[in-house]
Amino acid sequence: ILLVLTRCLIRHNYSKLTLVRNHPFLRDSLKFHDHLNDDIKLKTKIKIFPYLETERKLMEKILVNRPGVKLLKEKTTKIMKHYASSRIIIIEEISTSFYELLKLEIPFIVMTNEFEVYNKKFTNDLLKLSNVNILFRDPLKAAKFVNSNYYQVNIWWNKVLKSRIYRNFKKRYIPEKLNYSEFK
Repeated sequence: ILLVLTRCLIRHNYSKLTLVRNHPFLRDSLKFHDHLNDDIKLKTKIKIFPYLETERKLMEKILVNRPGVKLLKEKTTKIMKHYASSRIIIIEEISTSFYELLKLEIPFIVMTNEFEVYNKKFTNDLLKLSNVNILFRDPLKAAKFVNSNYYQVNIWWNKVLKSRIYRNFKKRYIPEKLNYSEFK
């Protein structure tokens, strides 16, 4: 599993416990990780975007007691290398990673409950992705899904790729004429 944290900016005046309990985004990612099966937890890598040294150091302190978590420290490795070496990617928001994974057809799920920033049509289309288990509004349901499907991700993902919901979403929101080779 590759857990991509794109929203882990912190307030440095928070204590570690307050930060984990009250951080509006990080808390869901940690809750997701807490509810993974132990064997899957041991296979978790975490990538922080943007790569900020202060956030990485604090994340190391928060994650130090979490079994099996590997915090990816390098700044220069292209994300595509991490995508390719992961069975499934977990993202926290609709970001560049979302569109890269959608275009490249790499297995991923999104855990988010923020839709007010999108227009109504996009929100409706995005919510349809929950029908094929790409979008999860609850980190516990996302963890349950990953626990049930981790060892057969390809079976689930092949169904997703063939689904009308996925194909329609991709057709509507991914331009075909752009050069995507820079992701590789």
